[in-house]
Formats: sequence, C-alpha cells, structure tokens
Amino acid sequence: MEEQKRNIVGIRFVKIGKMYHFEKGKVDDLTIGDKVVVETSRGLQIGEVAQFIENPVDPSEGPLRQLIRR
Repeated sequence: MEEQKRNIVGIRFVKIGKMYHFEKGKVDDLTIGDKVVVETSRGLQIGEVAQFIENPVDPSEGPLRQLIRR
C-alpha cells in the first residue's frame, strides 16, 4: 500500500522572512500568494503561501500544524 502523500505548504509572515511549513488540511485550491490564517506559538497570524513542498521530510519537532482557513 502506497503511503498517502501529505500536502505541505511553505508560509511566510513577512516578505523576505523565514518560511514555515504547515499541512494544508482541508483548505483547497491554494495558489502562491494566497493569504491564509494559521495558528502559531504567538496565536493566530496571517501568512502568505510562498511554496508547495513536494518531498517533505518528517519534522523532528513533532507534527506540523494545519492551515485554518484562507
């Protein structure tokens, strides 16, 4: 049985900032540049979809958080 592919997106909170990875969850039809709401250690924040991650590695810090909504 083939392992189910996870849908990971790279999110940036500032234009030239670090990219953070989140699971797409139930949010569909995303494109680069879409604004999304995510929960971070600082609470809810708005970020921008910067990249779709094709071959994600398993996170060493535990499971990834999911996007909340567009």
